[in-house]
Amino acid sequence: MVHDIFRFELRLLNRSSSFLGKIFMFLTEKTWSAEHAEPDQRGRGREIAGRGVGQLTIFVLSWLVTYNRAYLTGDDVNTFKGTGYGATLFLPRLKPDWIPNRVVDMYGRNLLVHVFDTIYFPAKSMFGADFFFVFKLFNATLFAVFLCLVYRYMADLVFFRERSLREGQKRDGGILPNLLIAFVILMILPWTNEVGMVCYQFPAFLSFVVLAELFKLMPRFSLPEPPGVPAAWLVTLAFIAAFSLEAYSAILAAAILFAGMLNAPWRLREVWRGPAFIVSCLLAVFSAAALVIAARLAQRPDAIEKASPIKQIEEFFLRNQLLSHDARLYCGLLVVGVVVPLLVLACLPLYHRLARGNGSAAGLIAPVWQNFSSARWVIFFLIVLFPTMIVTSLISLETSTNYFSLHTYPWGGFLLIAAFFAVPAITMPVISAWEGSFLADTARIFLMMLFISGAAIHAMRDSMQDYENSVRIQNAYRAAQENMTGVFDTGLSLDALALQMRPLPTAQSPSRFISGYPQFFKKYYGADSKLLFQ
Repeated sequence: MVHDIFRFELRLLNRSSSFLGKIFMFLTEKTWSAEHAEPDQRGRGREIAGRGVGQLTIFVLSWLVTYNRAYLTGDDVNTFKGTGYGATLFLPRLKPDWIPNRVVDMYGRNLLVHVFDTIYFPAKSMFGADFFFVFKLFNATLFAVFLCLVYRYMADLVFFRERSLREGQKRDGGILPNLLIAFVILMILPWTNEVGMVCYQFPAFLSFVVLAELFKLMPRFSLPEPPGVPAAWLVTLAFIAAFSLEAYSAILAAAILFAGMLNAPWRLREVWRGPAFIVSCLLAVFSAAALVIAARLAQRPDAIEKASPIKQIEEFFLRNQLLSHDARLYCGLLVVGVVVPLLVLACLPLYHRLARGNGSAAGLIAPVWQNFSSARWVIFFLIVLFPTMIVTSLISLETSTNYFSLHTYPWGGFLLIAAFFAVPAITMPVISAWEGSFLADTARIFLMMLFISGAAIHAMRDSMQDYENSVRIQNAYRAAQENMTGVFDTGLSLDALALQMRPLPTAQSPSRFISGYPQFFKKYYGADSKLLFQ
């Protein structure tokens, strides 16, 4: 009897061990295969882990932060008040208008409000959904998906290595480098409002994709790699990017011109018949057309009172003391943005002659070009940086507004294209420089850990304040449904907020802003309220 019990327990123990062993092997299958598989399979296993963690991090964190922070602002109310804002076809308006060339603005916001209404009104009918929460859910999900797309494209760029070094395989450095890219994206693309996403962040990313794919196709920068976007698609994407914002149109045109000058083989017949040259010319034509339409047909009354950039530049050289500190700064950045590219172009023939005839100079240059994938992204960044400095300086001089600032509208929106190019230009050397050296690997991991730790706190800052602001705005919406007139104290310093970020109208707000909110409350809450707030 005792032997039978012992045998039964032994069989049970063996079966339990076998079952636990299978579970352990299932849970550790990816790790086991990554350690014992061939190098390409090992890289694929790390790619699954790194990309998965990075994408999950950026989606969850951006969704939570955006849900806590999103609410209707002064920029958004013109779209949601229901007066047929925007265009019904993705084409510029060839007639006098406020923004006839900003097709992404006119069509994108119109499309977005139609998508929102298609979701909201059935949800309100079936479940009694409240606009305030549906707006938060809608924008949090949309913004998180957008950031995931940005992350995936950036990860494909950063973890690519030359075919000669990695046999054309995509490389994934593991979880830490992917988290680095994810938090860099969260830093440069914070949630501001819906207009900021549609009119600045999305067009800037699209412009970055178009320029990046064109640069990679150019003769001097090309590598044996599969294209991220087919050349046929680039024509349509170039059209969308060019008709998004005047500043982006000017940056695109100047960047293409500068890159073309750096590519001397354009003179070859087989090159100018290639897709890169054709798409580059079309992008330049689209950008020029957008700028001409803005100059000829845009109706903006405040443009009459703007200062002359040419006069301020003249004073910068002749009577510097007459200019304000900010104007001198803009003029200085403008001069650097113009002079440095001209010097580079002037020195380019000398560089080629020196590299060919001087063996020691060629030996100094060789280590840089051995990791050409990283070096060319630094070149791409500089190609875009100088036009960005020129365009943003001119706009700042004309409007007497610091558009380099990240704290005023549009919160550094004109700098976003250059910021996107800075991501691979900075992260690729950090992730892969001197790879294999113990000291370099240790320093790299330590630096990435420090940045991620700080960026994580930065991304989640002010969560309690955002929540309290949302509660106050929700209480104001409820008051608007119960009171037709009067003034409601929200507990927010509304007049201290920029009009673009002001969530509710005050007595000091412009008339168009005040008149938009009764239409909004009527459309989504059925309340004919003219309540003002303070």
